[in-house]
Amino acid sequence: MPSTLVVFLQRETPFIFSKADGHIVAYFSEMTSVPKSRILVASADKKIHQQIVEALEESADVLYADTSEEAQIKILEEYPDVLIYDINSRETMSLACLGVIRKMRPRIPAIVVVSETQQKQAGECLEMGIFYLLTKPISITEMRTIVESALKKQKKDFST
Repeated sequence: MPSTLVVFLQRETPFIFSKADGHIVAYFSEMTSVPKSRILVASADKKIHQQIVEALEESADVLYADTSEEAQIKILEEYPDVLIYDINSRETMSLACLGVIRKMRPRIPAIVVVSETQQKQAGECLEMGIFYLLTKPISITEMRTIVESALKKQKKDFST
């Protein structure tokens, strides 16, 4: 199993070097682009999903799950950088599922969307250590700012 990959500069051409076997793995000029951040939107409300896609699609890949089970699967398979989780009253997206997701990926920044009538659930979400609690209706400007902060937090957590 190769050791940590280290980036070096040689004649202004960056490359990835494997410490384990001393070989160059790939030149950055061979790499096409830096991957976008991945955001999972877990919501039974397609309107909320569409708002978030419109707000973030230029800067991130937005994944979608419309059931709690699908959200759990995508958390494991797609490994998103940020979770946007819409708690709803129909139990399609429940607090219990959010708790399971937080146990699966405790360091993922979770932005939880609630309605003004869901104050009890909002308090329980805060106790779970979520990144941010957002109340409907969603402000696109606020959403962008919150997601940018969550991505910065994720990158900082990943680097430590």
